[in-house]
Amino acid sequence: MTEYLQDQPSQVEDYARQAAELQVRIHSTEVTELPPLIEILNWSIEQADPLEGATRHAVLDLLGGLPGGESLCHNDFYPNNIIVSRHGLVVIDWAIGTRCNPLADYARTWLISRMWLDSLEMGAPEQVRLLWRRFWSIYFQRYGELRSSSSEVLLPWQIVVATASLTWDRSIASTDQRVSFVQAALCGAEHPWLSD
Repeated sequence: MTEYLQDQPSQVEDYARQAAELQVRIHSTEVTELPPLIEILNWSIEQADPLEGATRHAVLDLLGGLPGGESLCHNDFYPNNIIVSRHGLVVIDWAIGTRCNPLADYARTWLISRMWLDSLEMGAPEQVRLLWRRFWSIYFQRYGELRSSSSEVLLPWQIVVATASLTWDRSIASTDQRVSFVQAALCGAEHPWLSD
């Protein structure tokens, strides 16, 4: 989808909506065979070395109070893992598919979008930045229309997923941004990612 939309930017609104609808459909599927994401998140947070121990413990406490679930979660849902075919959209790369609360997966997509947009600010052409800002704006709007949740309910999952990503996504340059987001979100401070 990434390449397709960069070649066909006029399709961005339609495909952003379709992507949101596809993720909602995925979340509507209950599974019991896959491992619970909560356990993977717990282990990943314990290994999140860029955070001091007290902060990791605070995030683990936060995770302990969040509801799990049986919904299918992709854990890497974004345009690079969606193929545009003549039969519709196809999601690929299910290597870390799990079961959990849909908000965990949605928060992961939110985090990927933030890191994606931040990386584009470091030199991508303006038209590319505008394209992906538009995509993510429409995507989140449409997802919210189909499966609404307040920012207060989503924020704990965003904190948990951002912390776990410090173990999962070590090679991505936004470590400092993720650390500062977790610290700000835990203490109610301001952060650019909290304005979304």
